[in-house]
Amino acid sequence: MAKIVIMSSKGLLLNPNSSSKGKWAEGVVKAYLQKQGWRILCMNYKAASAEADIIAIDGKELVLVEVKSGYQDHDSLAEKINRNKRYRLEQVIVAFQIKHQLQDYAIRFDVITVSLPNGSIHHFKKEFFDD
Repeated sequence: MAKIVIMSSKGLLLNPNSSSKGKWAEGVVKAYLQKQGWRILCMNYKAASAEADIIAIDGKELVLVEVKSGYQDHDSLAEKINRNKRYRLEQVIVAFQIKHQLQDYAIRFDVITVSLPNGSIHHFKKEFFDD
């Protein structure tokens, strides 16, 4: 039996399955970043056996944004990204930078969490690549 996804009158996701929850959260984050003046270059970019949720330009920085959503608090959601995933994401952003000739941009990694069911957002900037 298929799970039914219901949107509330405020556009919040109710009773989401994993796939719909992720896509919904990525859309929420994309809109948030665009309101901040970011230029979204691509979504769900695959390379080096990993996928970047969002790759964008913020000023003079090329930013890989990992989106995490769920019913936990924002810190718990951000902590779900393990060392192996971080390593693979770093490979993705470097491959993207080279392929699209964006070497003039510094690389940054951000994590943005969307806490359900209310859809609150927390933006963790410069999360790693420096450690």
